[in-house]
Amino acid sequence: MKTLYNLSLFFAICCLFNCKDSHQNLIKISESELTQIILKNNGFINVNGKYEDERGNKITLDSIKKLESKQDLSFSLDFYKNTNNEIILAKLRRSTLKDSIFIDKINEILQDISIVSLDIDCNKVEKELLEIVDRDQNNRKNLNVPEYDAYSINFVINLIDKCDPEFISKLSKRARYGIWLTLQHSPPKILKKYYPIIFHNNNVFKLEKEMLHMMEDRILIDEGKPQKYNSQKLE
Repeated sequence: MKTLYNLSLFFAICCLFNCKDSHQNLIKISESELTQIILKNNGFINVNGKYEDERGNKITLDSIKKLESKQDLSFSLDFYKNTNNEIILAKLRRSTLKDSIFIDKINEILQDISIVSLDIDCNKVEKELLEIVDRDQNNRKNLNVPEYDAYSINFVINLIDKCDPEFISKLSKRARYGIWLTLQHSPPKILKKYYPIIFHNNNVFKLEKEMLHMMEDRILIDEGKPQKYNSQKLE
């Protein structure tokens, strides 16, 4: 089942710390992890299990949807995962001030592509970057290309800021293409900020000069200036 994050409706929030569920030995999802899940799934949270109220009584997805339809913001959800990282339980509870703050943060990220700190494992970024490239290609094949991909942008920015340059330089060519692809299709303020970092450290990112030219021309277009390399097609 999917719980949809809707900007105008009820939303689910978890607690700030991982902790064990006493009767099912599940792990409550942290705020940081939930943020990544929301971004990666474009506002959806997949619950492959059941829903409960605060007393542990089973409730239906329809009852959750009724709260959403009423725009009832007095309730939120805590999400629990098993050892395979599958979300198999969502518990309904009363909302708190922290919930409202978190919802506002998610709104800002999804609407304005704000950058937040994500838990990045630099040893696993290769796989994630390849998935970014595959997802972009599938979207273009199906003519379903979003204006911006909030998760990919946040992931790549966190990678650049947190991972060792020597490690980045050892990524595959396709993975490094994923970095370029994400930045090239990011909001103007982000591309303008990170292009100089890429340009002056291209011994690390190892992008072809044509790719750098496309980034520079994109910045010039965003600023209303003529292209330097005429690499961008204007409609």
